Amino acid sequence: MDAARNKTLKSWVERLKGENKALKEKIRIHRKENLFVQKTLRECRKLIKDIPGCVVLIQDEKIILASDAVRKELGYTEEEVLGHSFSKFVHPDSVEFVSDLHKKRISGKFAPCQYETNMITKTGETLCCEVRVNGIRYQGRRAFLFDMIPIDHMKKVERQLYQSKKTEALACMASGVCQESNRFLDILDGLSPYFKQSETHSRKDLYGHIGRIDAVRQKGRSITQKLAALAKGEQGSSGEVLCDIKEIVQDAVSETRPRWEGKYGDHEVKIDVKTYLRTLSPVHGHPREIRDVFVGMILNSIDAVADGGEICLTTEENPGFAYLYIQDNGAGIADNIKERIFDPFFTTKDYPSMGLGLSVAHAVINRHKGKIEVISQEGQGATFIIKIPLAQEPPLSKARCPVPGKIIKDSRILAILDESIIMDLIYQLLVSKAGKVTAVQTAGESLKQLRKKKFDLVIADMNTLSLQPSKILARIKKIDKTLPVVLVNAEKKEEQGAGMIMGRPFETDKFLSLVSKALSRVESSE
Repeated sequence: MDAARNKTLKSWVERLKGENKALKEKIRIHRKENLFVQKTLRECRKLIKDIPGCVVLIQDEKIILASDAVRKELGYTEEEVLGHSFSKFVHPDSVEFVSDLHKKRISGKFAPCQYETNMITKTGETLCCEVRVNGIRYQGRRAFLFDMIPIDHMKKVERQLYQSKKTEALACMASGVCQESNRFLDILDGLSPYFKQSETHSRKDLYGHIGRIDAVRQKGRSITQKLAALAKGEQGSSGEVLCDIKEIVQDAVSETRPRWEGKYGDHEVKIDVKTYLRTLSPVHGHPREIRDVFVGMILNSIDAVADGGEICLTTEENPGFAYLYIQDNGAGIADNIKERIFDPFFTTKDYPSMGLGLSVAHAVINRHKGKIEVISQEGQGATFIIKIPLAQEPPLSKARCPVPGKIIKDSRILAILDESIIMDLIYQLLVSKAGKVTAVQTAGESLKQLRKKKFDLVIADMNTLSLQPSKILARIKKIDKTLPVVLVNAEKKEEQGAGMIMGRPFETDKFLSLVSKALSRVESSE
């Protein structure tokens, strides 16, 4: 009896051992699967965070995942976004509209998966976005993936695509027109020597016609050269050499000097051309083509200030690019024509302008893998920004430290500036480094902004603070005693409250270095 019981007990123990071993194996497999799932979830979360677009994942009406681009665009930290309702980041005027759409979506009713709305940033600024929504399953439950596209960015991409297609079509047209024009000009070139050598040249009336034919022929050649530049496709590296942008700008300034210095025609020219040219690393390109672009751009600015004004040319080097800023304080460009200024044959000038200057400049710089951009407001002048990629070879001169733009990026800067051309350049430089700039024109406005928002740096123009600079700077320090101040156009270091002084002449590299240095001190003190 005992033997049978022991045998049964032993069999039961063996069975339990076998089941225990099988359970351990299952646990081991489940642990492995669990680790794999956790790793996959971490990778998914990281993937969403690293998506360059503005993407959020919403579940149970709370944000559970958000890309870095969203937080950067809205100005919040990860802790300030995750776990909060999406409506918290929607502009108050749009909350009811967005909430109503979300309720319909949850209840299974029809709701558009694409709409426009206004978001609100941490600093209180309005951000207009196109929102695209897609319902998904996340961890076995219903969720919604929101993709937000800032309208300004989307319009910029659409304009670039439109400009690319338009340029391609116009280049094809220009190529055909250029070929036809050359045929007729070749005939005139062949006949011109014959007319000049003919005995009939003694007749004054015929001689006058011959002169006009020559003038037409030369004008025709000039037009076909511009059309050829417009029609020319990618050249690759054929004929390219290392170019010194500073030297090319100096040549262009010298070539245009008769137009802006002394007399031009019957009237006195009162145009002040200022240059702030830094030595840059070389670029690959065709020096003559680049010089012709710079000449045309300077002449364009001269036309904008024909009745008197100021033109400023500034060069600077950013990582990977040589920049040329051409600014004038002329009438500016109206919003309704700003997108057309690079179109061939478009002009606001009187005859005999053909409207090819800016379009040819755009085509040439584009072939050099660069870009031309324009910033302008009607009545406030224009700033053309030309950037050309640097050559990959080591620089001709000693190595220079790159402008520390990363420090300026996302920094909150209050700029107290007047409307001069240099102040406009300062604003554009800071914006080009992705600084978050709030610009005001009076000391009173600056104090109001400082009481409303938190800033990392104040940049003040001495001319704007000319009445009582020390008193205004003291009031700024009273609001925030740790706030650094960079004073521009100042000559004396006695100005109380100004941590750094920028005198004359204005130099972009020195200015950006000062700004970066001031911001670095803020970071190190935190």
